[in-house]
Amino acid sequence: CLIGIVLLFALFALLWYWDCIDKDTFVPNTFSPNGDGENDILYVRGLKAEEIYFSVYNRWGEIVFETNEKNKGWNGYYKSNPAEFGVYGWFLKVKCINGSENFKKEYVTLIR
Repeated sequence: CLIGIVLLFALFALLWYWDCIDKDTFVPNTFSPNGDGENDILYVRGLKAEEIYFSVYNRWGEIVFETNEKNKGWNGYYKSNPAEFGVYGWFLKVKCINGSENFKKEYVTLIR
């Protein structure tokens, strides 16, 4: 019985390691950089992300933020000024711990 539990746990761990899909990374669809300490910075979240490239674009296609650092998020500023409220596009490239890569494109709404 103990061997079966250990084998089941090992199988689960292996599947968790090898399975890296879109739902393993998360970017909120709304954030509010208004200084209240709640949702002030837009971060990429993902337990299996080893490397990332994250960029945010305004409606004219200009990059307003980009990073390769997992712990660096967009604070809602563009060229040292608060960005306008509205909808921004983002692109995310993630290299997972198993070496696979995923790409995502979505939108985020900035609320002030």
